[in-house]
Amino acid sequence: MSSKGKQVVTNDGSDSKYREKVADHYKESKTAKASLKWYLLFTFIANGIVAAHYFMKKYKKMYLITTKATPEPFLWELATIGTFIPTVIGWSACAKNNVKRMTMYVWGILLFGLPPLIWGAWEHHEELIKYMNSQGYRRTIMGYPRAIVIYGFILCFGEMISTGFTRGRKCIKLWTKKGSKTEVDKKEEKKDK
Repeated sequence: MSSKGKQVVTNDGSDSKYREKVADHYKESKTAKASLKWYLLFTFIANGIVAAHYFMKKYKKMYLITTKATPEPFLWELATIGTFIPTVIGWSACAKNNVKRMTMYVWGILLFGLPPLIWGAWEHHEELIKYMNSQGYRRTIMGYPRAIVIYGFILCFGEMISTGFTRGRKCIKLWTKKGSKTEVDKKEEKKDK
């Protein structure tokens, strides 16, 4: 083979370093997908806990999740299980960088996750006010004030939904950016030539 110019011959492979540059959006996409998968996994776990709570109360089985003092699952709590389907769609979108599925995940998690949490916060706000004002509040779940446990669940689940939403949006942005060059990249390419 002929080539123009002088060839550098080395045994350590350093003559090909200039070809090993990976675009930044691929690196960002990898970290964004990894962190999104953790939040998807947490959403699966939360859905599993809610479903287990429902079935254990229904069939009167008392294990780690439920006790006799644990209240029946609330309707808004059962409605959060609707986030399972968008979460499965989001997980499958991560495998092939599928923008359409990730968009379905982002909107699905908002439509099926946010309304039940708002409903739950509205339904239990009087309990929280009673607890905060110390007006004869005696309800507990496993020794903790019931209002605090319920609002803790609402806040944790809300955090999972909001972080999954923002990470999903970031993945969509990075995946649609694929193959496009910025002005900086074009300038660097001209310098190399």
